[in-house]
Amino acid sequence: MNNAILYILVVLVWGTTWFAIKLQIGHAPDEISILYRAALAAIFLLTWCKIKKFSLRFKLGDHVFLCALGLSMFSLHNLFIYNATNYIISGIIAVIFSGVSFLSIVNNFLFFRTKPSFNVSLGALIGISGLCVFFWGEITRTTLQNNTLKGLGLAAIGTLIFSLGGSISRRNHNKGLDIIPSLAIGMVYGTFAAFIYTLAQSSPFVLPKSAVYWGSLLYLVILGSIVAFLCYLKLIKNIGPELAGYTAVLIPVVALIISSSLEEYTWSTAHLLGLVFVILGNIIVMRKKSLGEIFISKRFTP
Repeated sequence: MNNAILYILVVLVWGTTWFAIKLQIGHAPDEISILYRAALAAIFLLTWCKIKKFSLRFKLGDHVFLCALGLSMFSLHNLFIYNATNYIISGIIAVIFSGVSFLSIVNNFLFFRTKPSFNVSLGALIGISGLCVFFWGEITRTTLQNNTLKGLGLAAIGTLIFSLGGSISRRNHNKGLDIIPSLAIGMVYGTFAAFIYTLAQSSPFVLPKSAVYWGSLLYLVILGSIVAFLCYLKLIKNIGPELAGYTAVLIPVVALIISSSLEEYTWSTAHLLGLVFVILGNIIVMRKKSLGEIFISKRFTP
């Protein structure tokens, strides 16, 4: 599987998980849904490692970073993002989350001393600008009240935590850690973190009777937490966190396309203009010859 396909899968899957998450709201406390999602994903991954006979033995020092990976990508960031939905609309959260592309570039420079190319910086800037135009109506209708500010802060913290997970994943790859076993152990740590938080909150371990809830949970587990994460971590390995993080620019666009079909979201001229800038940003990012060669030539064998 080449990098272009990995990129598209990440965008399409994570772009649709917003609606799947919405289907779970109200059936159980947020931390319970996150716990179920992380636990089921961990079970699936551990079973797969057992079948494929992947070694799950890591050095003690590596476990520190695997734990950090689990906290950043599979539990903490979800807790902040889910909580933010109680205060601000999902479109605003999607805009904030698209900042992963910028944060990944900054993190990559801070932790690995890698300077972004001109194409990457310009493309990301145009893409983010496009999203600002795309969601301008929602942003201008948001009043800066206490709850709104709290929601913005929670979403921003969740986005920052997720971007740090990308840098942790790159560190793990640089140390020679296999992706699937690393993801499995990271998911176990994420499950423990969600479980501890659930106990601290004294949240009831409810089992919703809704088929929609369990269907959306399986979608989030299999595609959102396993397939998409494997593709995303492989992209980090192949093209770096700054380019992999740019998938977050297109994810909100996909989410709004889903909303327009299933939630009667209305498109405007600003939405269409913003989408053009987002697409243009992607083209500029992938215009560099060496990047194009990466997307064509790199192969991924799970």
